[in-house]
Amino acid sequence: MFSSTGLQWGWCLATVAG
Repeated sequence: MFSSTGLQWGWCLATVAG
């Protein structure tokens, strides 16, 4: 599994995308 940073970026981008 990718590192925690990758997951954070994923949910962060999703949130910013709205």
